[in-house]
Amino acid sequence: MILNKELVTSARQAVATVMDGMGISSGPAEFLHISRHISFHLPNLGAVARVRSLSEAGALEGLERELKVVLYLLGQGAPVVPPDRRFPPSAHVAGGFAMTFWRFIEHERYDDERPGHREAALASLKCLHAAFRDYSGELLDYRHKILECRTLLHLDNRLGALATRDRAFLKVVLAHLLSRLDAFDIEEQPIHGDVHPQNIFVTPSGILWPDFEAASHGPVEWDICGLICSDEDYDRGETLLSLLGDFKSFCVSVWCWDLAHVPEKLEAAQYHLARLKARYPQFLSK
Repeated sequence: MILNKELVTSARQAVATVMDGMGISSGPAEFLHISRHISFHLPNLGAVARVRSLSEAGALEGLERELKVVLYLLGQGAPVVPPDRRFPPSAHVAGGFAMTFWRFIEHERYDDERPGHREAALASLKCLHAAFRDYSGELLDYRHKILECRTLLHLDNRLGALATRDRAFLKVVLAHLLSRLDAFDIEEQPIHGDVHPQNIFVTPSGILWPDFEAASHGPVEWDICGLICSDEDYDRGETLLSLLGDFKSFCVSVWCWDLAHVPEKLEAAQYHLARLKARYPQFLSK
């Protein structure tokens, strides 16, 4: 999804169309951020609209799947961000976009170096996994994101800001990581699928988890490695946790190189590429 004013304007209008059709007056929708989806804050409602273009394959299905997951987890008492109950619990469609509505949560930014943040997040994540364990609904496989990024890496018309040498490096690293994955006996269960600092809401009542679009079947380590920001916490690639941490860096780097026109995405792309180069210098071209 390309970041441009026309896209954001069209998405905002689609939100207004849905709310007008339901007789809900919210005032202006404030743009929050863009990634796979576009998020708007509706301050007069204390809500957030998460919007995806219907031109993206699986966009509508992904939003519906996310709602089913979160409603199940709420029923299990899991610490998740709830949908806004003023809207029917389904994806709403208008103007070529699909969207869902969520409660706006005031929160502190997660900081791995702040005392107590990681411990609280790990404890909350353990509760989330326990609540999620018996979920029987349809989910993605956690490898889906890895394979999606591999496809992006092999498309000549994508990741234009990525140097040819670095693209070749990432291809070799991915092949190496995939070959090592087979050595582990992996126990899988339903997991969040996209744990990272921006998806951890630190609130006065505890950690809450938003954004379950990537909910999947996979090892709990796939979520846990999203909480680890320092290589000092990893072994040198001999554990499942450290291996999945390297997969995460691969995915973040590729995904963000595809959005390199957004400054913060470019920064993340460069950081994770540099991290992989430091961990796998043997694959750097001479």
